[in-house]
Amino acid sequence: MRHKRRRVKTETSAPDAAASTLIDPARLARWLGITVPGVKQAETEGRLPTARRTPGGHRRWVAADLVAHLRARGATVPPELLALVGEAT
Repeated sequence: MRHKRRRVKTETSAPDAAASTLIDPARLARWLGITVPGVKQAETEGRLPTARRTPGGHRRWVAADLVAHLRARGATVPPELLALVGEAT
């Protein structure tokens, strides 16, 4: 018997859900110009906010939390991330 895979939504079209959009490590790495292990290390060192975990243990970041954290550190926020939270670039 085959088991169905659980999918975590990473994008939604509902306007109220934009700020709660979940970002996976590969997408975040691509936007930040670093590797996936680099993203995980940045989280461990506190350079990124703590990720939420899926039931399977996979990291997911809330888009609005990433924007707030990056701004607080004076880092550049990727335009793709700003678009997800509904902000103009």
